[in-house]
Amino acid sequence: MTNRFSKITGVTLSLVISFSMIPVQAAKNQNSFKDSPLFNKLLTCRSINDDVARLHCFDDNIKALDDANTHHDILVVDRAAILARQKQSFGFAPPVLALPKKESPSPQSQKKDQATDDVIHEMTDKVSFVSDDGEGHWIIGFSNGARWLQIDDQPVANEPHVGSVVRIRKASFGSFVANIDQQSAIKMRRVR
Repeated sequence: MTNRFSKITGVTLSLVISFSMIPVQAAKNQNSFKDSPLFNKLLTCRSINDDVARLHCFDDNIKALDDANTHHDILVVDRAAILARQKQSFGFAPPVLALPKKESPSPQSQKKDQATDDVIHEMTDKVSFVSDDGEGHWIIGFSNGARWLQIDDQPVANEPHVGSVVRIRKASFGSFVANIDQQSAIKMRRVR
């Protein structure tokens, strides 16, 4: 009985691991322009030797890209816009629009405060709104409209106020912790 149970558990665990890797692989392939037929057609124009034919090829393919963009069949967005969107949605579900990996990172993208994978892991901002929920938990708001609720019972020695500097970062299992004015961390959840 124990041997059969361990085999079933092993098979189940293998299936769970296999299926959990599918979204990871899909995320790695997400946003790859190299897989786009429209983009590939545009790139093939470079290999045409005749100037007039090459220009005609570029014009036709740029028009096709523009039409696809107009009809929302493709999305053309730069790295800065994606990072801005991730920053705005920090604290909610994982970002839907992930950045593709750079083939050769430039020194410019290797900033000290930014991970090389271009995913935001923490934010620091000044408080623009403070309240409590009536049960001893703090509600902290920021100028971008984000509201965070304290979800543990950890006391905060120096109460937060408008202008307090708060550092919120990802913790384990999808949770978040915050340091208010460099005090001990408290657990927080984004509510708006």
